[in-house]
Amino acid sequence: MAVLIPGHVLSDRIVLKDGTIEVSEHIWESEKYVHFILKGTKAVEVRYAKEIVARVEKESPETPDDTKPLKKEGDVEIKTAFTGIRVPGKVPPFRNPESENESITKPPLENSPPVKSRVASKIQIDRSMIAKNRNTSFYDPRRPKRYWAFHNSHHTTLKGALQAMAKLYGKPAEWVEANMGEENDLGIIHSRLMAAYDSDADQMNQSDEAPASAATVFHDARRPLAFQTNEKRFFRTRDEALADLSEQYGQPVAWISVHMGKTNLLRDIHENLAKAVKALSEKPMVVKGNTNWKPLNIPDDIHFYDPRRERRYWATPGHRFNTYQEATAALARQYGVPVKWIEAHMGDTNRLNEMHENIRNSLSGQ
Repeated sequence: MAVLIPGHVLSDRIVLKDGTIEVSEHIWESEKYVHFILKGTKAVEVRYAKEIVARVEKESPETPDDTKPLKKEGDVEIKTAFTGIRVPGKVPPFRNPESENESITKPPLENSPPVKSRVASKIQIDRSMIAKNRNTSFYDPRRPKRYWAFHNSHHTTLKGALQAMAKLYGKPAEWVEANMGEENDLGIIHSRLMAAYDSDADQMNQSDEAPASAATVFHDARRPLAFQTNEKRFFRTRDEALADLSEQYGQPVAWISVHMGKTNLLRDIHENLAKAVKALSEKPMVVKGNTNWKPLNIPDDIHFYDPRRERRYWATPGHRFNTYQEATAALARQYGVPVKWIEAHMGDTNRLNEMHENIRNSLSGQ
């Protein structure tokens, strides 16, 4: 008789034609790719061309794995990339011989005081790290060591790669995971980490000059939930915090990121956003009937969305973004109208020149 373990999260599998198997709790397909969130992370997306995928296997909650005998009390089944199931039990610590060179960090003792570190002010970051790692994958299952922290730092486990990055930036591994973003390109990942590192360094400089009772800050890596949007709302990642501010102010996340300013003081961030919202409401709309448009000069084969591009959404050939929200916000700024108006008048086309023509025709009253 099979036993379905309480709390077990269903994991689907991608089976490649070369025999490689990937397990993820979130798998989806687009026209040419099979996408999945890398196991062990919250948002790192990896994709495979459908030509190399043999099949996608869905795990059913009504069909548990009954091919293995039940374990006796005290036994344990080690969690693997294939089962994703852990049964409670007492066993000696497991150590992977392939990862002996990777450090193992012991968790802090419960109730131990937080460590206040000023490491960020002493570490010299190699700013060429972005260029050195561009077009290199953070994760690739076809490599002997799948996870690369940088071009010359290779690891068999996600934990090992995160710890290597953490050592480079003088931060906890949790900080790396929270700030690395959703891309699989190492160059992009390090560009995001350096931006977060610089922001933290500015915050530390401010806190060194301020009294202990300084105002609440938006980001503090020493908090369990590092990002805060008000007195009672805390979040693990910057993206989650920006999404909350976006809901509060009724503006896209990209707009929030631009108008919150470079300060880390939460009071100043809210002041900046409130002023920007007020200015936006006072900004005159584009008057219908305007036909004095600059020529588009956009080729017919340029699409608004293309998953094969590094930045998938283009508002114009020169304005490229990672998300739909950022691209529509850019179009709204270009034409001086709200984002919702753009979404209602951009039309059903994916051709960028036709999309601009639809918007202009609507503004011209045609």
